[in-house]
Amino acid sequence: MCKIFDLAANDDRIMLIKYEDLLADAEKELIRLSHFIQIKWDRNMLEHHKFVDNSIDGKINYGKPIIKNNKQKWKNKTSHHFIKRIEEIAYDGIQKLDYEITCAHKRKPLGKMEKNYGALHDIIAMVFVGNREKKNNSIYDRLKEVSRQIKLRTS
Repeated sequence: MCKIFDLAANDDRIMLIKYEDLLADAEKELIRLSHFIQIKWDRNMLEHHKFVDNSIDGKINYGKPIIKNNKQKWKNKTSHHFIKRIEEIAYDGIQKLDYEITCAHKRKPLGKMEKNYGALHDIIAMVFVGNREKKNNSIYDRLKEVSRQIKLRTS
């Protein structure tokens, strides 16, 4: 988060959009985005979901309207300990992007063991669960995804 924030501050080819800003005032953020990518603003952008003819398998929100009250609902479904650990890992970025830190008191980055445990956990979840929203969530497709993820992480 810090790296992209610093890059954006010094590179006019990068534009940051905070999710919460998009929820709070989609029109303002879409006008700003249109200007940035040099396309004409169109009010239809606020109703993008009405112009989607097909869906993307496994993407449950694709083609759906923006839900204004979607902000921070994850906090009600997450333990205090988990939120604290996320905030410790992302501490500097949270501060730079002006988000509220509610549980952590200092920066504590991921250790090598945590990174390896996380990677193993991801692989196990990909094999045994996959993407429940996909039409074809077969073991074969899940193993292909594991292989693709391993290649991405090791290249």
